[in-house]
Amino acid sequence: MAFQAATRAAYGSVLATPQGQWIAQGPSPAENGQVENVQPNDEVVGAIHTVLAHPDDANILYIGATNGGIWKTTNATDSSPDWTPLTDDLLGNSIGAMEFDPSDPTNQTIIAGIGRFSSFGRRGGPLTGLLKTTDGGNTWIQLGRADNLDNDRDGMVDEADETLLSGRNISGVASRGNTLLVSANNFGGGIGAGVYLSNDNGASWEFISGSNGLDAGAAFDLVGDPTDNQRFYVSVQGNGIFRSDDGGANWTNVSDQDANLDGVITEVGNNNTEMAVASNGRLYTAVLTNGQPSYIGFTDNPTATNPTWTQMDLPVTEESDGDFEGLNPREKPGGQGAIHFSIIADPNNPNVVYVGGDRQDVIFDDMGNPIPNAIGATDFTGRLFRGDTDENPTDPGNPENINSPQWQPLTHSQGDFSGGGTVNNSSPHADSREMTFDANGDIIEVDDGGIYRRTNPQDNTGDWFSLNSNLQVTEIHDIAYDTVSNIIISGNQDTGTTQQNNPDSVVWDSVSTADGGDVAVSIDPNNDQQSVRYSSFQELGSFRRRVYDANNNLISVNRAALNGFDFDEDDDGPDTGDEQFVTPVVVNEVDPNRIAIGGRTRVYESFDQGDNVSIVNRAGGGIVRVNSSNGDPIAYGGRRNGQDNPDVLYVGSRFNIFARTTLGGTLDNTNYSGGFVRDIVLDSEDWMTGFAIDDDQVFQTTDANNWIDITGKLQDFATNLNLEPGDLNLRSIEFISGSTVDGIVVGSNIGIFSATSSNNFTDWLKLGTDLPNVPVWDLDYDPSDDLLVAGTLGRGAWTLSDASSILVVGITEIGTSNNDNLTGTSRNDTLKGLNSQDTLQGGAGDDLLDGGGGDDKLFGEAGNDTLLGGQGQDQLYGGSGDDSLKGGDGDDNLFGEAGNDTLLGGQGQDQLFGGSGEDLLNGGQGDNILTGGAGEDTFVLSTAGKNTIVDFEDGVDLLKLDGDLTFGSLSIFEQNGDTWITTQNNQPLAFLTDVNSNLITADDFVVV
Repeated sequence: MAFQAATRAAYGSVLATPQGQWIAQGPSPAENGQVENVQPNDEVVGAIHTVLAHPDDANILYIGATNGGIWKTTNATDSSPDWTPLTDDLLGNSIGAMEFDPSDPTNQTIIAGIGRFSSFGRRGGPLTGLLKTTDGGNTWIQLGRADNLDNDRDGMVDEADETLLSGRNISGVASRGNTLLVSANNFGGGIGAGVYLSNDNGASWEFISGSNGLDAGAAFDLVGDPTDNQRFYVSVQGNGIFRSDDGGANWTNVSDQDANLDGVITEVGNNNTEMAVASNGRLYTAVLTNGQPSYIGFTDNPTATNPTWTQMDLPVTEESDGDFEGLNPREKPGGQGAIHFSIIADPNNPNVVYVGGDRQDVIFDDMGNPIPNAIGATDFTGRLFRGDTDENPTDPGNPENINSPQWQPLTHSQGDFSGGGTVNNSSPHADSREMTFDANGDIIEVDDGGIYRRTNPQDNTGDWFSLNSNLQVTEIHDIAYDTVSNIIISGNQDTGTTQQNNPDSVVWDSVSTADGGDVAVSIDPNNDQQSVRYSSFQELGSFRRRVYDANNNLISVNRAALNGFDFDEDDDGPDTGDEQFVTPVVVNEVDPNRIAIGGRTRVYESFDQGDNVSIVNRAGGGIVRVNSSNGDPIAYGGRRNGQDNPDVLYVGSRFNIFARTTLGGTLDNTNYSGGFVRDIVLDSEDWMTGFAIDDDQVFQTTDANNWIDITGKLQDFATNLNLEPGDLNLRSIEFISGSTVDGIVVGSNIGIFSATSSNNFTDWLKLGTDLPNVPVWDLDYDPSDDLLVAGTLGRGAWTLSDASSILVVGITEIGTSNNDNLTGTSRNDTLKGLNSQDTLQGGAGDDLLDGGGGDDKLFGEAGNDTLLGGQGQDQLYGGSGDDSLKGGDGDDNLFGEAGNDTLLGGQGQDQLFGGSGEDLLNGGQGDNILTGGAGEDTFVLSTAGKNTIVDFEDGVDLLKLDGDLTFGSLSIFEQNGDTWITTQNNQPLAFLTDVNSNLITADDFVVV
């Protein structure tokens, strides 16, 4: 909805619709993921940040994915629920918070805040404020973002008109009728951290931090009190926990009188404070320092002048290596409590609280086999506990206190924990984000693997079950297509490396777990009926190549030794090796034995599929840090003048592009003036022609050295959505070679856009329909199948078939009956006027122009166009190319102009002018005037109308008989130097000016 409105703005008073449909490919879900004994099939899908359970109907759940928007199910109690996406066409799909409005007894009102909380470096889509629905998610309105309107009606658009929530990283929301509260932190690129209040349903906002008792600072969490709809609590970084009893107007610090609580909140390193309110008003809180819980406690009198706080023990286990591990273990990838922490009170017993952290700690034996930890975990899965405040604490706050009676694990083995564990040693994915209770009393938990149900959470008689089913919210940062077996493979944040089970299957399989690394695919150099798939987990871990046949059967698996690569051998110290969190890996375009790897300080290449690597030196020495995470800016191998060049290598390093063109050569710095290089691609038939992107610009080189800006009006797609040009956030680029034109496509935060060689790669259009508005992190084009594959950070994988054909399809513009000016592009456009006096200009490409009602002017311009006048007195100009012009109703003027054109007058008294070229002119009904112009033209004679042919040239032009007419049925005679052609019943057919009738013979006629 939002994007269509912006597209209308980009093209004037019309709607411009792109062509081609993107098809969702999954994972939905990926099976055999990093969970333990979770039915069905150990499913994972990706990070979900927030969840809502309908208070009365256990079948209704809503989730807010980290970068995948809001989804709803109405059959949540089924073993495999059906989920529906609700916000794909909205601009903001990075969901930071979501809550019901308890003042709505129908539970149809939901408010959601946009915020970046991805484990992938807090990356995400535009920060656009709030979404609100009052019909259970069927429709949504946008609140709190700049709209470039004169809201205060002072005659100008100025700062007073700017709504306050654009650009805010929203961490908490609350809705009570017309009163809305929002908390925001300053992470994920957010600005204006603090608390915002609206008393008019979001029409206007007030920044209230730093006033009325509320300290300024980043706000971590915002919760409401179920016993009082006007009472709220907000946690402010480094300052405290604040309470409001009047809907957010005034605030009181409720934590600063307790020395222990105040001490950890104000301590340096406080990067999260989460809260939960029990059914009796008890307030629970957990304070995290440097990503680890340092305080968990509660107060039963939070409304008192000086609330009394009770500190609990911390949940801790001692592992076989002697380490004491809490909810968020110290070793990486633990200690992530800034975003990986959840807390909720039991709805039926206020004395019971549940907490979740990031992951289990696992030790491996000398053979690499996992040793069950203190809870029974053998993988880095979820770490969640149940706390009982009826038990007395033994040593509150001690991170080595393993003897607390207050805590029991919610996962894994029952073991030595009285009442702890599960029936089947089950555990969800790691990195817990939020928990809630459904109407049946089950815990619904969301984390970086998806959504899971814990049955019977009050004891150890329950288990964990997946609710992921057909959710498609995977954060893909790298994608590749196997053209041999038609399988997509992806490297994902949180859910490892996954691949399709079968071609076009939305169900995928987990190849490896943890965080996925880059993926790449080549033809097997030893057998062109097989493929080689490269993958790893984070930091190039367990880098391997797997060989598959055309039926997707695994033939072999080998660890690539990467001899010569500088790995960091000290996992506990600072990063000193060349591996990166996501290390770019690229297969050579013309030699499948060769791969290039982008390191932290150097570029490597391998001539033997990764067994051995060597450094590619920079001219003059020095480091080349290959950019990563925001793209894979490496192009390796190419063709020129029909010759392969496997040695060509382009590399993006910070704000530079280096290139090598010969074997043994060095990487030379090129003349590039853009920003941080995010991706590079080469013309598949000319390696000297390349394309590169930064965050909001596109560049081209035609000599492997000098780069020019070809961004054109691409940034308008962002600014017409009231976004900054940088919000376009280009992420990926691909080259498509077509039969008539070539093209480039770029992936961004707001869609995929294409440009073609027909207009020097500056004629930008949105490519395809039905692709959600989420970051498109990677693209892969396969010329054999003419398939474009997109990997999105939050909505999984998508494909566009017949990509090279769709590339030349332009826009569809429909007028508004308001004397519209419709202008096409350099592609094959469709322009349709309605009931007004419209002007349609096709531009280059093979266009369809339909004037509709009214007196219209249609200009086909370049290309083989079809012009339809419709009703009214129209003027049609074909332009260059072989055009088809149809006047329709009314007295029309048709001008074929250059090319071999076909002109049909239709009804009315029409004038047809063929122009240059071999034209076909048919006046249709009425008394028409036909002028062929230069070239060998054909004039159609029909009983439907009478034509005056101005410039018939005997021996050059032809007369074509339509219907039942034959040469023998004609009467041809001369009058005053002109030739008349009638039927034998004296019905006039044609009048040939200045033509001697004796010259007209059967040779001048063509019979249909």
